[in-house]
Amino acid sequence: MPVICSLVDGDVAATGGTSLTPDLWGNSLQQASLCVGGTGATMYGAGSEGTLTTVRQLDAQHVHPQSGYGIWFPDMDRMPRVAASRFLRIRCKAPAIVNVLPWIIWAEPSL
Repeated sequence: MPVICSLVDGDVAATGGTSLTPDLWGNSLQQASLCVGGTGATMYGAGSEGTLTTVRQLDAQHVHPQSGYGIWFPDMDRMPRVAASRFLRIRCKAPAIVNVLPWIIWAEPSL
């Protein structure tokens, strides 16, 4: 049975997860990410997802449990934007327990 993997932009933070701080990618001389770290802001393994009232689905795919999910937006002008006070989520729904290793790479505006 496939796993439904979605990339969504939501209006409510999840809670109770493991906090993380975004890493630099590609150039160690660049500034740190503008993304705010902390549980409920950047995390994985949410204990409570929260009830989303407005959701924008950016992508969704049926994925075999032993393969991977990936999406790339190569055209910067057409790439979806996630506004401040919104939350980007990877959601995986499966009929059985599966392990998931989530990660996201994003572009930030130049300052």
